[in-house]
Amino acid sequence: MIIGMQILSLVVLILLGIFVFKKYPLKLQTKPMIQVTFLIVIALILSYLSLMLAISGFPSLKIGFALVPLILIGLVYGPSYGFIAGLIYDVLGLIITPTDLPFLGFTLTNVLVCTVPGLIARYCGFNKNMIKRLKISAGLLIGLLLAFIWTLTYQSWFIDAVMKLTNVQRIIISLILVVYLIIFEILLVKYQNPDNNKALSLVFVSVIVVEAVINLFLNPLWLYTMYGIPYLVSFFLRMLKLLVMIPVDTIIILTGYKLLQKLRGKQHG
Repeated sequence: MIIGMQILSLVVLILLGIFVFKKYPLKLQTKPMIQVTFLIVIALILSYLSLMLAISGFPSLKIGFALVPLILIGLVYGPSYGFIAGLIYDVLGLIITPTDLPFLGFTLTNVLVCTVPGLIARYCGFNKNMIKRLKISAGLLIGLLLAFIWTLTYQSWFIDAVMKLTNVQRIIISLILVVYLIIFEILLVKYQNPDNNKALSLVFVSVIVVEAVINLFLNPLWLYTMYGIPYLVSFFLRMLKLLVMIPVDTIIILTGYKLLQKLRGKQHG
């Protein structure tokens, strides 16, 4: 299974790279390269300082802010820089913290974290069909999470061994998810309106996609493939994590995004 996932991840990486560099040719410029390098270094430092929690006896749930500079790279400098930055971040991370067997699934995750925000920044504001698909996908995701909370959490073989949820806790988590969905839908609508400031909508949508889609679904799959950590255990703990991290990451990234845009504006000016 590991070999199969390695091959699949490699194929996806190659296809994504072909698409990105064909659609958005890389323009090597000194100042953007220096700024992207600086953000990669910050991401590596933040990753090293992150809190790592154990699942099934293996450190596999990272609490930190390494995603912030990685998302900013894609948002500000585009998919091409994001793709390369994701690869560099992954390789340097392996050098700093070596593992027994490098797994391309995690490489794919890092590349997607950097690249997808850049694609969102260039697609969502101009493609109504993409906005519609994002709305439907968000609704389906929240529906899945709600079903997960109110059905699977009753199975003691899974949840009771990790965290016992009361009905009040389920209601609170459900309300937070519904509020996220409403905000997500509103911001997507605002993002289509050229009269609105798109920064908040763009950042929030990017954080949602990275946190709630890429990290929530892919990383538990890689951990199950590599170490046999139960998928649902990892999935549920990450879901609780993102309820806290999404608003925090959004505020930090929005601030960084505006600062970097001003910096680039001064350079071009």
